[in-house]
Amino acid sequence: MNRIRKPFQGFSWKLTLSYTLVTVATWLVLEILVIAGVSFMLIYSDVIPGAMVYVTDTFIAPRVVEYLDQPEPDIESMNQWMESAFADGITFESPDNPNLSFHLGDLDQNAYLSVLDQDLKQLTGFPPSGDLEGHAQDPRMR
Repeated sequence: MNRIRKPFQGFSWKLTLSYTLVTVATWLVLEILVIAGVSFMLIYSDVIPGAMVYVTDTFIAPRVVEYLDQPEPDIESMNQWMESAFADGITFESPDNPNLSFHLGDLDQNAYLSVLDQDLKQLTGFPPSGDLEGHAQDPRMR
């Protein structure tokens, strides 16, 4: 047993073990700091709201404009479109970049999709207003 222990008791092995432990601990601390920093930047920056505005402007608004760009808005067709978006989901593809797409679907029961006019009055929404038990409504939408 002494023969096996003897090579691991030297100064070089102590240095190697110390170097390994310090390196592993440093990498763990750096990973935690990087993950915390990126999370903090995403939560407290305008990246996510900016992405939502971009997706809405690029993908969703052109579809809704088809129903609203008439003398009398086609609310019934827009309701059918919203129902299919909630039920099956709709995939939108960018006209500029074929590799960029957005999927609207798989929404949970707490989601609500609403279309407002210029005066912030609700034109339509899904689920319909009568089915909004437990949903917080914006007072401007009444």
